[in-house]
Amino acid sequence: MSKAGSCLRVEQLVIHRFRGVRAGSVLEFAEGVNVILGENGSGKSLLLRLLVALLQGDRVFLQQQDVDVELSLGVAELRVVCRLVTTPTSWRVVVRAADEAGAVEYAWGSAGGLRVKGDEKDRVPPVEWPATPLWFHPVPYGTLRGDTAAQGARVAGLASRLSLFDEHLGAWTQMRAQGVSMRRPPQTDDALPGWPVGEPSDEWSLGQKRVFSLMWHLGATPAVPLVADELTAGLHHGWVQECLDRLEDRQVFVAAQSPLLIDLLSFDDAQDVVRAFTVCRVVTDPEGRREWVWQKPSDGRAERVYASWMQGMSFVSEVLLREQMW
Repeated sequence: MSKAGSCLRVEQLVIHRFRGVRAGSVLEFAEGVNVILGENGSGKSLLLRLLVALLQGDRVFLQQQDVDVELSLGVAELRVVCRLVTTPTSWRVVVRAADEAGAVEYAWGSAGGLRVKGDEKDRVPPVEWPATPLWFHPVPYGTLRGDTAAQGARVAGLASRLSLFDEHLGAWTQMRAQGVSMRRPPQTDDALPGWPVGEPSDEWSLGQKRVFSLMWHLGATPAVPLVADELTAGLHHGWVQECLDRLEDRQVFVAAQSPLLIDLLSFDDAQDVVRAFTVCRVVTDPEGRREWVWQKPSDGRAERVYASWMQGMSFVSEVLLREQMW
């Protein structure tokens, strides 16, 4: 499921401290579709919400509780690792960025100004929470190759508008509130049976509203990941395939309780299975303390899922159920 192009990609998330999630959790993600599996209440939606908050630089969400997380990102040749540590009264960001021309590290927070390593110039911007996403600031990126800095700046601006595409009609409501009027959803050509065409209408079915608002959402936030809580709700299986086809080279994070999307996935090898799935569950210790566990499937389970998929004897969702991953 390899992807290419200059879209922003989330490569890894490390949880050092976040709510009740097990400390030390390391999640490496696929460049294409990433499916979050788990029972209700296992933290699937919370994981998606955290990713969106980190990409946006959502101060309200991130400062509501103690957070210590590390996010690794890539766009074109640029690689960025951002570590964010917040409490209700303080915050600190450390960013390491590198491309083919070199590397730079910088940090800023409530206790001091910006510090840049690898740059002889002393440039300290204001200490306030940055208006751009936390992982991007134009000053230190200026020490890297110009094209990379420009690409990072462009995608950073888009990421600040990134939002969670929810399982209800939030995007539809937002679209209608903004007075969006389109003859057809962006990125659509010939319509499938029942595919929405013409002006948006409140008389449309749930599925039509969701398809239209998804295409509008993709058009409004190009070059950044699609993060969706149950993408397939209200959609016919043919429409699910159509939506996947229109995602092109975009990275996707989606929680899934329906087999429709899962059974359309394909894999290059067992490691592709590891990257594509994140399993969320809740464990309780002998003293009754609950802990969220977010983890990747073991190599053994991934091998069995891949082997079953290659044989074509079972749907992916059936194999995941047998392996107790879903």
